[in-house]
Amino acid sequence: PFLTFSQTNVSGQISSNTIWDVPGSPYIVTNNVLVNSGVILTIDPGVVVKFDSGTNLQIDGELIAIGTENNRIEFTSNQINPSAGDWGAIKFTPSASDAVFDTDNNYLSGSILKYTDISYGGGSSSSLLAAVNIDGSHPYIENNLIRESNSFGIYAVNLGSGTWYDQKIIFNHNIIFDNKKT
Repeated sequence: PFLTFSQTNVSGQISSNTIWDVPGSPYIVTNNVLVNSGVILTIDPGVVVKFDSGTNLQIDGELIAIGTENNRIEFTSNQINPSAGDWGAIKFTPSASDAVFDTDNNYLSGSILKYTDISYGGGSSSSLLAAVNIDGSHPYIENNLIRESNSFGIYAVNLGSGTWYDQKIIFNHNIIFDNKKT
């Protein structure tokens, strides 16, 4: 029997709903990827996303990256010997779809990072030097491991001027360590 390994190179705009699944994994981000407004990128459990130097995943639409406790999604460097700052960031822009919750704060829809491992990012000057950048949007961030960023593990700005419960990011059970800034 022969083992075969697939690899999918990705870059440019994602302009229709797209799923990155295990058969196409690893996904190699060879140049910046932009998820257009109104478009959903779904990343399945077990998928590995590797970033070439200085590249970013920018979310103007919706990112659904939900791994499981035993089958996590990995965002990492595409270098043979990875180090902090090898790639840019996962960026949620003001037009990214906010997470939606019911009255008991259960996730219903919208941008989410859950059960992911994010390592060796924070290297692009356009990424605000964090592995995960949240600018004016409100994704759901839970059960992630964010490590080895060249600067901050996560950075959030422009979250709104309303009351705190109208402008929230639910951020639960994450582990953020070995980043250059805290």
